Amino acid sequence: MHSRKRLFRIGLAIGTGVTLAMLALFANGALDFLENRSLDLRFLLRGEIGSDPRIVIVSIDEASFAELRRRWPWPRTDLARCIDRLAREGARTIGIDLIMSEPDPGDEDLARSARAFGNAVFGMKFEETVRRMLWNGKEVELRDEALTEPIEPIRESGDAGYLNLPQDSDGFVRRFAPVRPCQDQVCASFDLKIALRFQGIPLGDLTYVPFGSLGIGNRSIPLNHDDTVWINFTGPAGKFERVSFYQVVEGFHRPGFFEGKLVLIGPTFLDSKDFFPTPFTETKKGRKYPLFGVEIHANIINGLLTGNFIRPLHPLVQRLIVLLGGMLVTLLSLRLSPLRGALSISLLLIVYGIGCVWLFVENLLVPAAAPVLTFAGVYFALSVFRYFTEEREKRQIRAMFQKYVSPAVVNKLIQDPGQLRLGGEKRVLTVLFSDIRGFTSLSERMPPEEILKLLNQYLTAMTAVVLRNGGMLDKYVGDAVMAVFGAPLEVENHALLACRTAVEMMEELQGLQSEWTEAGKPVLDIGIGINTGEMVIGNVGSPSRMDYTVIGDHVNLASRLEGTNKEFGTHIIISGSTHEIVKGRVAVRDLGEIRVKGKETPVPVYELLGIS
Repeated sequence: MHSRKRLFRIGLAIGTGVTLAMLALFANGALDFLENRSLDLRFLLRGEIGSDPRIVIVSIDEASFAELRRRWPWPRTDLARCIDRLAREGARTIGIDLIMSEPDPGDEDLARSARAFGNAVFGMKFEETVRRMLWNGKEVELRDEALTEPIEPIRESGDAGYLNLPQDSDGFVRRFAPVRPCQDQVCASFDLKIALRFQGIPLGDLTYVPFGSLGIGNRSIPLNHDDTVWINFTGPAGKFERVSFYQVVEGFHRPGFFEGKLVLIGPTFLDSKDFFPTPFTETKKGRKYPLFGVEIHANIINGLLTGNFIRPLHPLVQRLIVLLGGMLVTLLSLRLSPLRGALSISLLLIVYGIGCVWLFVENLLVPAAAPVLTFAGVYFALSVFRYFTEEREKRQIRAMFQKYVSPAVVNKLIQDPGQLRLGGEKRVLTVLFSDIRGFTSLSERMPPEEILKLLNQYLTAMTAVVLRNGGMLDKYVGDAVMAVFGAPLEVENHALLACRTAVEMMEELQGLQSEWTEAGKPVLDIGIGINTGEMVIGNVGSPSRMDYTVIGDHVNLASRLEGTNKEFGTHIIISGSTHEIVKGRVAVRDLGEIRVKGKETPVPVYELLGIS
């Protein structure tokens, strides 16, 4: 049977291995998809938050196409009219979510209006380019990025920032890059340029720490390991006030509405294909609302203006959560029973999940998928390990003890194998020996099958009495029965249990004797010896055959006491050591002292008459 310490060490190694494996997957980005989906769930559980009322979207929508009778691409003369109207209405900053890299008849009008307004930001875009060339006789592809900018008149009439939104592997937009290197300098995004202009902060006042933070005045934007920032979405589509483009140019809006506003102009019609899935795409009711690009930029600018950023934990802290959490689950799984372990780890998962959502409401992002998968993976691996090792241990215990002790004792040993010390230990126990008187001469007069039938009937009855009183049937030695009390389970009253067993064995024998007399069969009589003392108990034998038994002088004394019954004409003799424990609870007759071979001092003995 496995050492408990050895099994614990193996389990600890398994738990540590699973934890380190999950930590490696987490560090290498293999769990990013699940982490992202857990982030989406937290957005939905958190719900909508307030948006900055200063941000307004002027949408180039289907209604504008119908009312103004226009086609795509949108005429730049109309964009010029819109800027003029917004300028007259008192708008502070205008961002145009379009890339105008091709010439248009209205370019000069748009440039003139933007220049007159003085605070417009246009869009540009980094686009991947692919060049093919021969290298050592093989065709290879060279990939690079090119910056697509507005044409010169428009570019010189205002500012420009890149519109690129990084997409995760599932196509969702969850982050934005406020700055990125381009043409040997650092370029700012469309959103950052607009936010800076709206607040009157020069671009040169930015403090940029790569992969760390981006400082804007007295405010710091937390950067991820890839220089991106989590977008703190305010909710699904429609969170920002939206006015149709045609309503602006035609003056169909309330006076003073755009006073001091930050206005974003962009397409919100499906054929523009400028829409993306976001955490709020799948709402609680199962309906899908993708966000148009201009709405995503409104969410980004909202965070830049309000400072309401999602702040991730430092990568080292994230890994510590996975590591320490995995080791905690390992210890719980190994130290607690399967039921208590399952309950404790389920509670841990629930508390951690609630904590992740609560911290997210406070704009702190902690890893969810990696720790939860680590906790579950460690618990599952150790449950499988414990199932197979403990099941094997249970089979070993059942095979070893089912013939020695009652089923109730076997079940207790299975529930708590730690009570067993199979390697051997010294314990104070009580041993009972019983033997049939005159069995040798009786067996010579009877046919073998009759002898065995009579003996088996007797041993069955005596064994039942031993097991009923919690004793361990150590062995049969011919017609003799040897039983141990106080093992394998420790009990305090083992001496009294042995005495009760002896009395009940005699009562059971009287019933058998009456039955044998009526059947005309030989009548058996027995003697019983009981002794209590320190003895060695454990597995004894060879690797091919082991017995769980007791050895020692006190075992031998019990055997000799059984034989002493012939000298005194008694049936049950107990030693002085047993009597010291049970006196007052049994009826005895003092037989004096006897000398036992191998012992220098006499041994006091008593005839057991009954249980008080």
